[in-house]
Amino acid sequence: MENESVSNEENELEQIQYLQMIVEIRRKAFMQIVFGLLWWMGSAVAMFFALSSTGGTFYWYGGALGSLFHWYRAFTMINATRKAGAKALVKNEGILIGITAALVIFSTSQIVPEYFRIDSPTIGTCWGAIDNEYYVPVACWSGKAVLKTIDFAYASESCPAVSTLYFDPSDREVRYTCLVDN
Repeated sequence: MENESVSNEENELEQIQYLQMIVEIRRKAFMQIVFGLLWWMGSAVAMFFALSSTGGTFYWYGGALGSLFHWYRAFTMINATRKAGAKALVKNEGILIGITAALVIFSTSQIVPEYFRIDSPTIGTCWGAIDNEYYVPVACWSGKAVLKTIDFAYASESCPAVSTLYFDPSDREVRYTCLVDN
C-alpha cells in the first residue's frame, strides 16, 4: 500500500514537471512570435525609409528573413506542445498571431507594390529630384516625391494635356515618360 502511494506521488510529480515543461516551451514560443514581429516591423521601417530615399540605397530584407526564422521556431514549438496534449493556441497566442498577421499583411500590401513601381518604373511611379534636372524613382508616400508618371507616349506632343513635364527617352527606351506634379 505504501509502495502504491509513493508511485502515485511520483506520477503526480512527473505530470507537474511535464506540464511545467509545456508551459515553458509555450512561453518561449510566444517570445519567438514577438521577436519575429519586432524583426518584421524593423524591416518594414527600414524598407519605408529606403524606398522614400533619393540617395543610393539598398533594400533591407534581413529583418523579414529573420522574422520568418523566429516564426518557424514558434510554430515548431507550438506544434510539439500540441502533440504532447496542450491546446492548439492559448488566448494571448491567438491574439498575438492575429495582430502579427494583420501587421504583416498591411505592411506587405504597402511596401511590395511601391518596391515594384520603383524597381521597374511604370504608370503611377513617383519621382524625386536629386539634382536640378536629375530624377530617381521614390515611394509616392515620400516627401521627396515631386512628380508622378501618368502615361507613356512616342512623342512629347502625345502626352496628355494635364502633363506638366516629360522625360526624354533614354538610349534603351523609345517612349517619353509623361509626368504631373505629385
